Amino acid sequence: MKKEVEQEEIQEIEEWQLFEFALNDFITEMDALSESLPLMMGLVNGRLKSSEKKVESFVKKQKHKDEDGEKFFFIREDDIGEFNKLQRERNSAFAAYKILPRTFVVSLVSQYDAFLGDLIRNMHQVRPELFHSVDRQLPFNQIMEFDDLDDVKEMILEKEVESVLRESHFEQLKILERKISVISKVGFTLTSNLPILSTFIEVTERRNLFVHTNGVISKQYIENCRKHKVIGCDKLK
Repeated sequence: MKKEVEQEEIQEIEEWQLFEFALNDFITEMDALSESLPLMMGLVNGRLKSSEKKVESFVKKQKHKDEDGEKFFFIREDDIGEFNKLQRERNSAFAAYKILPRTFVVSLVSQYDAFLGDLIRNMHQVRPELFHSVDRQLPFNQIMEFDDLDDVKEMILEKEVESVLRESHFEQLKILERKISVISKVGFTLTSNLPILSTFIEVTERRNLFVHTNGVISKQYIENCRKHKVIGCDKLK
């Protein structure tokens, strides 16, 4: 007999819970990344050491001495393919060992950006008056494609989120300050007397380097780090 499952009653979500859910998800994602990196690095490090041992073992077998006792290496033509394969495996493992921490930095900032997008959406949902400060223009023919005003507001909100996320991470905080000030009717700051700010800016700028310049320091990185008083950036070139 088919078992019937009674559907749980759906309760109305309080406004503050929207932010709690977003924050809890973000913290869980940060914890997951911080716990996963050591595990992944351990696996990659094991692969790197194993591939290095294989290359060393192969090379030792090719070591010889001439009549004068001088050491030399001789690889038979039939063994060159195997040697090249072992080298590729070692180089691949070494590349992964360097790239993996970079991908986690990129992931950290990507999850933060997604969290920020959720915050902005929730703020507009809870306080519709924020739409009054959004300066977005939509063509009339595009507006006519929507069935009701809510769809128009959703489109405007998505464009607002996209616009904020294109800004620098420091400017994103300033935008949040202005939005919260509109809601609270009082001055609000996220950037003053915040000890972690310089570290946060450096991490986000480092993410940009990994994505756009393969980690090579750029003039923009140095300028932004100096602007926000990142320790040690004056020595960078």
